[in-house]
Amino acid sequence: MNRLTNKKVLDEMSKFPKDYTFSSEELIYNKLGQYEDVDEELGIDYITFNKLRKANKIYYLNDNNEIMEVEVYSINLINCCLSAMIISPYINVWSFKEYGKSWALTREGLENGKTNKENI
Repeated sequence: MNRLTNKKVLDEMSKFPKDYTFSSEELIYNKLGQYEDVDEELGIDYITFNKLRKANKIYYLNDNNEIMEVEVYSINLINCCLSAMIISPYINVWSFKEYGKSWALTREGLENGKTNKENI
């Protein structure tokens, strides 16, 4: 994931006095930088994470490299992963960083990742 903001610039902005008034563009830049920090921490972009929170199913690649649909069991922010109930009582766990490689929110998103993976 490529950052749009420069951490050095954001660090310099944080050194300004508390009563300094930033322009709207500077405030937007700062907020975008904060979102990008969260993206890096989670290992998944913030927008995709929010879509995941609302999703009741995901798609994953099974051991035979087939795309399967499964219901989301839980999302764990501490370990930056999600769990899904495959067949009771078995639970699979995927890292957020595996998004688009071993799991995705849509079948198409995973098919694109699967195609790219096969071409390597």
